[in-house]
Amino acid sequence: MCILEEFRFHDASIQPAACKPDEGLLLKLRHTDYISNLKKLWEFSEERVLAGSLETMLPRGRRTQRFRIQVDAPFLEEMKGWREEVAKNVIKNNPDLAARQLNEIVQRLLDRIVFIRIAEDRPVMEKNQLRDAVEEWKAHGGKFHIFESLCRSITLKSYGADIALLQTVFA
Repeated sequence: MCILEEFRFHDASIQPAACKPDEGLLLKLRHTDYISNLKKLWEFSEERVLAGSLETMLPRGRRTQRFRIQVDAPFLEEMKGWREEVAKNVIKNNPDLAARQLNEIVQRLLDRIVFIRIAEDRPVMEKNQLRDAVEEWKAHGGKFHIFESLCRSITLKSYGADIALLQTVFA
């Protein structure tokens, strides 16, 4: 069971300043408000997200549009390179994988890395935990599952989040 004291939803296309970590915060609910806000929380269900609920929550005002950072072509190109590199490594170590399985594994890995980096940039996770986990993994010759290690070492700031939450994200 996970106990989340607080649920936050940020517009991740707005880069927060160090002095304003809540820049782009669109929804903040305390655990005591979950029942009275079930309709809002339902918007984060898989069914609703697939139907576009997250996009409808984004502010459309001129001021907000001005602060929004577009994902740029160089980042997408870099991500494409990472995808190819990870896919080659995964298939080298798992030659019997079907193309669909390979794509899913690579996408999940990249999703998790992006999730962790965003959480490190927001006041949700301590900084540099992903980097530290990679360094530990390299020091041990890549002999353990890096995300299991990361789950054990992640320090969430005082929002009362249970480590089981992150284990479900990495599952």
